[in-house]
Amino acid sequence: MAIVTNELKLGGYLVAKLVSLGKTSTGSEYASVRLTLQVGEEDGQRVDLEIFANKLTSTGAENKIYTNLMTIHQEYKSLDSQFVDRRNNKEAKPVKHEATTVASKDEVDFVYANKGVKLSNNRYMSNGELVTNFRLTANFVNRAKEGMHNVPYLEGTLVGVCGNDVERMIDNNGDIVGLKLDFLVPEFRKGYTNRFGEEIADSVAVERYELILRQPDDNALDYCEEEFVKGRVCSIGVEPMSRIEQAEVKKEDKPKRGFGNVPTFEPTTKVSREIRIIGGYALDEDEYENDEAFDFNKIGEGVKTLEEKIQNIKESNGKTVEVPKGFGRANKPSGKSSGMNFPF
Repeated sequence: MAIVTNELKLGGYLVAKLVSLGKTSTGSEYASVRLTLQVGEEDGQRVDLEIFANKLTSTGAENKIYTNLMTIHQEYKSLDSQFVDRRNNKEAKPVKHEATTVASKDEVDFVYANKGVKLSNNRYMSNGELVTNFRLTANFVNRAKEGMHNVPYLEGTLVGVCGNDVERMIDNNGDIVGLKLDFLVPEFRKGYTNRFGEEIADSVAVERYELILRQPDDNALDYCEEEFVKGRVCSIGVEPMSRIEQAEVKKEDKPKRGFGNVPTFEPTTKVSREIRIIGGYALDEDEYENDEAFDFNKIGEGVKTLEEKIQNIKESNGKTVEVPKGFGRANKPSGKSSGMNFPF
């Protein structure tokens, strides 16, 4: 049985939603939904969850995911409900959906998804720099029934290969404030014949994540540095964090008299995003050796494809779930890697 390498679950208060209807170039109707969920007890701990579905399946039958999205549009209550219909007007703008907009968080729906939630990266250029933020997508969501005791959550498991040894994060006082890990998550893709009759070979797509362990104690520090080493396959429990923070931006204006610039500080907000490690362990070779996602030569090819994609982003801009918690497990693996020369 293939290892599930990317699996998360979440639940949170529906702060905002945007429902979009549209048509593809071939005339097929679709729906796209972005849900903003508060996944922590603090108001600033929010993430966006995206869901997409065509109205009909490939066989012409009614798509259950599309039906679910229509229920979200017509019934799910949030503090800010928006709707846009671009089926006949591609320039249409979102409008407030009064029927599902409520005045307080006590009235919003609690939405959860414990299957089909996937983590990926969204990359773009900003001020000449490559920005990478995590992105969450799902196939289906539910809302909690009235009277249920709901506690926000967001956690999951990534299974992949350490791209490098774990790295210590040191503050200005020389104290260890965290650990950083370059982590490669593979996904096997079965070959097929495309519509032009071309044979597409089996491949492994790779996504690269920066994982952070905050304030590690001595046991966690020692364990991670011993087990999370380059080339080793590990299962890591993660908690993606998205926090709205208050900040001040320095701005310098020319004074009306005198000379030089007068600095002022304007209040603003920023969103800090990171994927935090909450636990994990190394796998023995016999736990993954028969899994097609862990063909290390194909992983190396997948890394090269990813690097080319990132380079194209830079160049195009230039022209402008069971989650492991704690460290280790009852049956400690040998910790031995496969002994291969990893092509990444």
